Amino acid sequence: MESGYTPLLRHIDRLYEPWMFWVFLLLLLSFTFVRFQTPSFLALLRNLIVNYRLARQEISTSEYPGGREWLIMWIPSMLSISLFLYLFIISSTHFVIDAGLALYLKISLAVSLMYLIKFMVMSAASTLSLKTDLMREYRANTILILVVSALVLAPLSIGASLSIGAVPRGIWIAGVSLFGLLYLIRLFRGSIAVLQQGVQFYYIILYLCALEFLPLLLVVKAWMGMYQA
Repeated sequence: MESGYTPLLRHIDRLYEPWMFWVFLLLLLSFTFVRFQTPSFLALLRNLIVNYRLARQEISTSEYPGGREWLIMWIPSMLSISLFLYLFIISSTHFVIDAGLALYLKISLAVSLMYLIKFMVMSAASTLSLKTDLMREYRANTILILVVSALVLAPLSIGASLSIGAVPRGIWIAGVSLFGLLYLIRLFRGSIAVLQQGVQFYYIILYLCALEFLPLLLVVKAWMGMYQA
């Protein structure tokens, strides 16, 4: 005689994919190494973000506040930001696109290309205008905000990838809001640095177009070209 009991099986749908383990592992190892090399890493990050005067003082003595170990965070930072974008895209109903490692690598390439173009423009502007101090400060702030963004988005990406069912909207809101806030901080600091150099307003608009909007537009165009091909 059958008991008539039918177990209810809940379908578990996560965004997590096996290759993400290696991305998370690389982020952890990179952070651990930099944390070991610079024990005050987190405190320094917080102080450089909150205290603009301290940040300028650190940048005036070294282009890489906290030491050149920060350069090790370059690739992990690209991977962390790209992973958050990847998870956001594949979880959104507005994008009809095949998920997988190939898509993630394309996003990583696009993000890296954007920052590469930005640094190339900075180098050219420094050579042409001879305002090396201004470009050094802007470059250092870019690296600083990049590393902080990566560290902020990494735990959010872990939470999003391991969420059962739909990802809580709070994760996306927190990630986009924090990334937007950090971007505005960098934009504000860049504008202040330009004004303090006595640069005219016309050149500030040119600076915004060349260093902020142009790299993004080039990357978007390249991204669209990849999917039209």
